This record gives sequence, C-alpha cells and structure tokens, in this order.
Amino acid sequence: MRHFGIERALAAALIAAAACIAQEGAQEEAGRRRKRWKAAIWIFLCLLLTTILSVGWYLFYWSQTQYYVGEWEGYVAVYRGVSTNILGIRLSHVEESTSVRVSSLPPSVRQELEGGILASSLPQAKEKAEKLDGGAGQK
Repeated sequence: MRHFGIERALAAALIAAAACIAQEGAQEEAGRRRKRWKAAIWIFLCLLLTTILSVGWYLFYWSQTQYYVGEWEGYVAVYRGVSTNILGIRLSHVEESTSVRVSSLPPSVRQELEGGILASSLPQAKEKAEKLDGGAGQK
C-alpha cells in the first residue's frame, strides 16, 4: 500500500510541475506578444513620422515654386512662396522689389496686393509687377 501512496505523490508532483511549466510558457508567450505589439507600435509611429515629414517637405518644396505680387515696406514686390504663415513660419520671401510705391496705386489695386496677385512663374510675376508700374505712371 505504501507503494500506491508514493505513486500518487509522484503523479501529483508531476502534475504540479507540468502546471508550473505551462504557466511559465503562458507568461513567456504573453511577454512575446507584448514585445511584438511594442515593436509594431514603434514601426507604425516611425512610418507615420516619416510620412508626415515627407508630406511637409513636399508641400514646402511646392510652395517655393509659387510666385505672387504683393506689398513690401510700402513698395510693390515679387514674392516666392505662398502668402501664408504656418505655426509662425512665413512660407514666402521677397524675390525682387520694385520702385513702385503702393500709395501711388488705385485703391482697388492696393486691395488686390493685400491678398497677393498670383502668378504661375517668376517672369509672369515680374510682368504683372511691371504692369502695375505702368498703371501707376499713367495716373
């Protein structure tokens, strides 16, 4: 009978050991799953950041291929970029200024200059600025 008790104790010990091993395996699997999720989240965040930076760079590059005629320190000027600020960053700069005073222009033209007179290229912007100069000289 003693034999039977020892076998029972051994069986119980083996079952307990198997349960312990299974629990450790489950914990390791949960740890691996957590690591996979963390890696997936980091990859997603890196891809998102790369996409945002790429789109931002492209939009800035595109904005620097645009031109408009506007006012600068009381004179008519040709600008490169778009007439806007994003987060305090001005997306345009004076490419060329003229000797035409804004005050010498008719009120309707002054109002147009406030919003910017769009041009598709630098030569077209210069041409529009020269036309303003001709119109101011006729007045």
